[in-house]
Amino acid sequence: MKQNDEKEKLRSQWKNECNCVIQIRSINHNKSQVNKCGGKRMRIITYVSALLFFVIVNNTTSLAKPAGLVGSWRGSGVAKPVDGARERTRCRANVRKVADNSYRATYSCSSSVGLVHQAVQVHKVSANTYSGSFYNPQFKVRGIINISVHGNSQSVSMRSAKGTGYINMRRR
Repeated sequence: MKQNDEKEKLRSQWKNECNCVIQIRSINHNKSQVNKCGGKRMRIITYVSALLFFVIVNNTTSLAKPAGLVGSWRGSGVAKPVDGARERTRCRANVRKVADNSYRATYSCSSSVGLVHQAVQVHKVSANTYSGSFYNPQFKVRGIINISVHGNSQSVSMRSAKGTGYINMRRR
């Protein structure tokens, strides 16, 4: 009888505080487990659902594979001519895929000397590394280019008989 009185007391207490229906189940004769129902449970379910949706969307976008090399890029670096001083450069690049592991790009870089355009063709060497050649029609220079992509950034190194260059770029 005492146990039933305690259950009724708990039931009325929870009903008054939470304004919801209460179910009480006996466990091991003396202990009770309280399950709250109604409005409070719906709010909890709504909050949990919203939280799970947020976590799933964020994990999906952060775990999605980056687009690789393809796209528009912008950044800055250093050019070092064989017969001159180091110069700061600012560059833009547009890269497109032309075959399974083959890409073409145009790199336009400006420095105190002026604007330089380079045609680039690279092949995928590994998951995030590309290697190939570039040609600068203004100065009739050919050289080797290596690109390493890490998510939304890339590191570019170029070298030719006329000098070297290094550029760090970010996806636009």
